[in-house]
Amino acid sequence: MKLLFDENVSPKLTGRLAGEYPGSTHVRDVGLRGGEDLEIWEYARTIGFVITSKDTDFRERSYVEGFPPKVIWLDVGNAGTDAIEHLLRAQRERVVPLKHAKRHPCSSCRSRQTQSEFARAPDAPVDREALLVMRGL
Repeated sequence: MKLLFDENVSPKLTGRLAGEYPGSTHVRDVGLRGGEDLEIWEYARTIGFVITSKDTDFRERSYVEGFPPKVIWLDVGNAGTDAIEHLLRAQRERVVPLKHAKRHPCSSCRSRQTQSEFARAPDAPVDREALLVMRGL
């Protein structure tokens, strides 16, 4: 399971979690520092990464686009690197099944909505295999 860490989490996580998530990287290390969300999304889709971010934009995009790529949304407020590292280690058994999740046959027929519509409806239906929410510490 390869994670692509977004700018809002420390690049130190790549090294710290290399044993649990081999092949993971940070957007900074692949030339996407300051990149647009769509650019990061397409990179993760092409290479096979799971986007790991504290940013709700990727969560909302997963509602609209489905997957790939899959998304881990870290709903942890201002938690530091140590706390996020601990959370990703402790929740690894929830992360691993993302690797094997397949697109639901009806995902392509789902009606498209804009991100702003989803921003107003945070409980909108979502492919549960595409998005993993990690809350609290």
